[in-house]
Amino acid sequence: MGDSHPLGVGGLVAGAICIDRRQALAIGAAYGFALGFSFIAFDYGGADPILTKVPFLAIIGAFSAAFGVALSLVGEWARTRLGPRSG
Repeated sequence: MGDSHPLGVGGLVAGAICIDRRQALAIGAAYGFALGFSFIAFDYGGADPILTKVPFLAIIGAFSAAFGVALSLVGEWARTRLGPRSG
């Protein structure tokens, strides 16, 4: 079986605790962007100043935001479809 990555599980949980789809979109985008941007930034070891790499980091963050949105929407879907029914 494959490894489940704790950061992916975090994206699912983020969506599961959101109150609606709009919040899941926003939280997922922020979560994904922050992870993508920060992981690459903190791992940067080049000779150039990191400020010169911000546009590249922003592109990586935007790409990661898409995955964060996808995971949070799956988490939100699971909560609404599989969670306890009220009433």
